[in-house]
Amino acid sequence: MEFEGICTLLGVSEREAAEQAIRVWVKQNRDDAQKRLDLYAEKGITIIEPQTVNIAVFQRAEVLVAKEELQRLLGNLERCNPEYRSEIQLELARAVGKIQPVYVRTKDPELSELLNRVQERLK
Repeated sequence: MEFEGICTLLGVSEREAAEQAIRVWVKQNRDDAQKRLDLYAEKGITIIEPQTVNIAVFQRAEVLVAKEELQRLLGNLERCNPEYRSEIQLELARAVGKIQPVYVRTKDPELSELLNRVQERLK
């Protein structure tokens, strides 16, 4: 609250103030970070860049997050007061827009079933 008050007095948004503070901090600490990296180099430690990435791991993670989000929103929709139903339906529709590309890439059957349930609830 104090941060918000100061930002208001200065006529700066919280985001702008935070970004400026981070820029100043990075500028002040850049030399220390480089010194630490130089210490690793002196000890003969090398940082190896990965040559290959297992894409399946990322796809499984995306599917898991998508399923959890849809299940959460469907549960909220079933338990909500009628006055909040339209808000949750809107949130569910937005989530479907973000999740649809994940389904197109993975063709996960459980995700397909959840999307069908969502489609029924949005009618």
